[in-house]
Amino acid sequence: MRLTTLFLLANLVTSSILPTGVMAESPWIRKNAADLTSAEWTLFKDAWSTVAANGFLQGLLDIHSLSSFDHHGYSDPNAPRFLPWHRVFLAVFEKELHDFNGTTIPYWDWNSYREGNLVGNPLVDHSSDPDWGIWNFPHDVSRGPFVSSLPSSAMYDTMYQRPVYWDGSLASSFATQLQSLHDSVHVYVGGNMGGISTAPSDPIYWMHHAFVDKT
Repeated sequence: MRLTTLFLLANLVTSSILPTGVMAESPWIRKNAADLTSAEWTLFKDAWSTVAANGFLQGLLDIHSLSSFDHHGYSDPNAPRFLPWHRVFLAVFEKELHDFNGTTIPYWDWNSYREGNLVGNPLVDHSSDPDWGIWNFPHDVSRGPFVSSLPSSAMYDTMYQRPVYWDGSLASSFATQLQSLHDSVHVYVGGNMGGISTAPSDPIYWMHHAFVDKT
C-alpha cells in the first residue's frame, strides 16, 4: 500500500504544480556521478543499501517486471510513454533515498564515457573508490562482459536533431531515438541491466535513467 501511495504521489507531482506556480521546497539536485565526493558516495551507497534491504526496491522490481510493456508504451505505437514513465519511477525511488538521508540519485553521463575513454568513470574504473563495484547488498548484481559499445556522439547529436518528441514515427521521433540509445547502454552494461525483471537491481540502472531524464 505504501509503495502504491508513493507511486501515485509521484505521478501527481509530475503532472501538476502548486496554485502559486512555486514548488513547496527547493528542488533536489542530481550531480554527475563523476563529480561526487567520497562523502556523497557514502550517503548514496548507505541509502541504496537500506532501501535494498527493507524490501522497497523489490517492490519497484516487481512493478518494472510486470508492467514495463504497458507503461513504457511499447505495446502502443501511438502513445510512447518511455520518458514520462521513467521519470515517475525515478521520483518514487529517489524520495525513498532522500527520506533516509537526504541523498539524490547521481547521474551517469555515459555520453562522456564511450569505450576507450573510461578512465575515472566510477561505474567502470573502480580505482577511485574500491568500495564501489558490486556492493554487499541483498541483490546479486552482475555486469559485463562489455562487448558492445556505448552510444557515440554522432548518435547523440542525431537524436537532438529530431524536432518533435513524438511525430507518429517509430524511426524518427525524439522519443524513440532516445529510447534506442538508452537500450544500447543496457546492452553494454549487461548482467542485471540486460533484463527487464532485473535491471533496477543494479545501481547503474538508476544513474543511467537519471541521465536519460536529464536529457
